[in-house]
Amino acid sequence: MPSTQSLLPVRRGDLRIEPFGQSGDHVVKDTRTGGFFLLGEREHFLLLQLDGQRDAEGVRGAYEERFREPLHEEDLDEFVGTAREQGMLVSETAPPPPRQRQNILYWRKRFFDPDRLFGRIVPRIRFVWTRGFLLLSGAALLAGAFVLWANRAEVALSLEDAMRWESLALGWFVLFAVGMLHECAHGLTCKHFGGEVREVGFLFMFFMPCFYCNVSDAWLFREKRKRLWVMLAGGYCDLVVWALAVFLWRLAEPGTVVHRMSFLVLGLSGIDSLFNFNPLMKLDGYYLLSDWQEIPNLRQRALERVTVHARRWLWGAPAPEPERRGRFLTWFGVASWAFSATFLLVSLVFVAEWFHGYLGAAGYVAAALLVLPVAVASVRNVSGGEVSKMITKRRIRTIFWLLGLGGILALLCLYRVEEYSGGTFTLRPGAREEIRGPVAGFLCAISVDEGDRVSEGDVIARIEVRDLDCRLAQKQAELREAEAQQRLLETGTRPEEIAQQKACVGRSERWHAQAQHDLERMRNTLAEELNALDERLAESKLQREAAEVDYARAQALSAENVGSREDLEKADKLRRVAGTRVSVAAAEKRAHEARGTVLAEQEVARREKDVGDERAKLALMLAGTRPEEIAAQRARIDRLSVEVRYIEDLRRKLEIKASVAGIVVTPRLKEKVGGYVHEGDLICEVEERERQVAEVALEEEKVKGIAVGQAVKFKARALPYETLEGRVTGLAPCAAREDPRMQGTVVVRCSLGRPVPVLRTSMSGYARIYTGRRSLGGILLDRAMRLLRTEFWW
Repeated sequence: MPSTQSLLPVRRGDLRIEPFGQSGDHVVKDTRTGGFFLLGEREHFLLLQLDGQRDAEGVRGAYEERFREPLHEEDLDEFVGTAREQGMLVSETAPPPPRQRQNILYWRKRFFDPDRLFGRIVPRIRFVWTRGFLLLSGAALLAGAFVLWANRAEVALSLEDAMRWESLALGWFVLFAVGMLHECAHGLTCKHFGGEVREVGFLFMFFMPCFYCNVSDAWLFREKRKRLWVMLAGGYCDLVVWALAVFLWRLAEPGTVVHRMSFLVLGLSGIDSLFNFNPLMKLDGYYLLSDWQEIPNLRQRALERVTVHARRWLWGAPAPEPERRGRFLTWFGVASWAFSATFLLVSLVFVAEWFHGYLGAAGYVAAALLVLPVAVASVRNVSGGEVSKMITKRRIRTIFWLLGLGGILALLCLYRVEEYSGGTFTLRPGAREEIRGPVAGFLCAISVDEGDRVSEGDVIARIEVRDLDCRLAQKQAELREAEAQQRLLETGTRPEEIAQQKACVGRSERWHAQAQHDLERMRNTLAEELNALDERLAESKLQREAAEVDYARAQALSAENVGSREDLEKADKLRRVAGTRVSVAAAEKRAHEARGTVLAEQEVARREKDVGDERAKLALMLAGTRPEEIAAQRARIDRLSVEVRYIEDLRRKLEIKASVAGIVVTPRLKEKVGGYVHEGDLICEVEERERQVAEVALEEEKVKGIAVGQAVKFKARALPYETLEGRVTGLAPCAAREDPRMQGTVVVRCSLGRPVPVLRTSMSGYARIYTGRRSLGGILLDRAMRLLRTEFWW
């Protein structure tokens, strides 16, 4: 029996060891820390030998008997040391490892242990892991894809409706719900197959919020399909949610909260599925590929293998050791590196442009500093100390490197290339006419259609103005009337009219004399009437005085009780009647005085006015027509003549003719027949295709050296395999600028050497304007210096 001093340490009894795959590997789970270790067949055998009953010689003998190869003592000691460092041995007395400080780019926070909760949920939803649910959900996915494709036009409308501020809050809620369902699907599937799920939490990965569910127990499943289902569960759950959201979106009323919410769910879950199933990102797709190939740490091992290959190709380092699935690791490493480099480069470009908009040239420096640590680490990783070894030990490869660098330098200095400035171009016709309506009216006929060739002077269309003939006849009649009135004014007044007017003046004078005679007679009559009224007034006063005396006598007799009361009242009545007669007589006199001879005087004044009017008319007739009246009538005739000529010109314009020869490019031209056009409305366009002009948009920094007559080569998108040639004919006098923070563009006009029937107006492509031959190094140095001198003021 071996001595206790020579016995090897004992492995911990609480370690859980399960086979992994079909290659003899095993997974070891540390139940204290939750860590997992992948052991090969030989490492697993050695770990099982550490049972406290065997010494080093016994373990080495058993190893040699099992694998038919010796085990050196140094290798056994190294394995025992590694097992001790990983805490797999009972003799491990070191305190638990300290809590690692989290990285700000990969910060996570644990919420709770969901194992018991998932244990209660799994029996209630066991049907989701059945074949029937798989077939039903697969049919739902196909139906959802068909519904979404059939309603792709409505998708665009829903996308426009979702672009509002309320969608931001709903989007965060949807992300939370979909992310939680995704992680719970991983955990529930792991629990269904017998694993433990001890951690669910929140994760910030590159400042992007997301959830995580620790399903590391899936490594303990021997069957590959179970591990694959655990990894596939989250993405498949997203697809099922996406299909349900598609159906709800199609059935809900557009514009409602349910419709908008379901559209956000289908959009975000669909995008989440695309990212999750990408094997080049460390998400579900990556872990699915890793489990399928049974290669743990797939990305790390693949990148390490690619790095070893790069060192061998560049510096002559040793080739990587042969490995199972080595070719797959190499190609996956190349794809991962290319994806990461592309993603980093695109991000750098966007960040640099964003920084440049706020910081100017310093933004480029800031963006470069962001990726500098990654670039330095990549260079160090690729070099790996092999550069110094190459210089000191691999002299031939060093000489080849020096020759290659010297050749590149000589190529830059001696090799001359044609320098050019490139930019996108847009085709324009040599001549272009917009045929517009000369008058407002109805299009009664159109004689051409899209694609027809017309010559100069050909009739394009005819316009009908329904009241134009009536307006022309009316203006012509007014013109004839005005001309007749002008002749009448120039002829003057006839003698018969003058004699008649003189007779009118005589009659007016006689009537005026008769009115004056009537006024004198009325004045005499008024005087007689006033005398009669005076006498009548005097008589009334005498009667009033007599009545007053009688009333006083009757009042005295009544006071002495001699006279009767009836005599007193009768005397009072006579007294008042006499006073009233005096008032009436006075009023009649005042009325006659006020009325007097007013009517006769008015009649005299009217007759005097008539005499003046008739004399004035006679004086005008004797004076003849004024020159101003003749001039005003001539002006009216001129105005009417212009109006007649204008209407006649409109009649000639009713036939619209082409002023240039070319091709009609307006679509559906015949459909405009019968429509109403206003004056100036566009009817059709005619383009000359015999000459084609290309407008090249160049950035400001590329305009230097551009001159008229330089050669230009074009690559049209419609003719990718044909190179067209042309010449510069002119430059725009000013630059166009859409954003004040960005540099403008200058339009360079070029002519094509020959017309190409395939090319159409507004087609585009890329153009190169050749400015002369220069050395390749000189071109690169000039562009670098231009950037430094303009952006950094150096």
